[in-house]
Amino acid sequence: MDKIWDFISDKMSTIQSGLLRFQDKQGKNSFEIKQIKPDHASSVNFMLPEFEDSKKLINHSASLTQRTDNGYLYVTGLISRTKQEDIFSMNVQKAYWFTKKGKGKTSWF
Repeated sequence: MDKIWDFISDKMSTIQSGLLRFQDKQGKNSFEIKQIKPDHASSVNFMLPEFEDSKKLINHSASLTQRTDNGYLYVTGLISRTKQEDIFSMNVQKAYWFTKKGKGKTSWF
């Protein structure tokens, strides 16, 4: 497990941005996040640069998607607040690494 998390956290650190998606009563929301820093195997910190009503993000399940040249990183978890106002934490439930495969003009995960 530690080797897998080391691989995923290394990828997460090098990409430095991603798409955070969650759903609330108003519908589906997605935001670009910056400065993604994996703390340990169950927590990831990130900064949400432009989000005025961040209170509705807290205690929601969310997914984080990051893209590289040859693959995708997909992380799900629960969002919580840190002591700093614009920094949030995600308690990681699952983390996946997908490689992009293709045949002709079709590609899939």
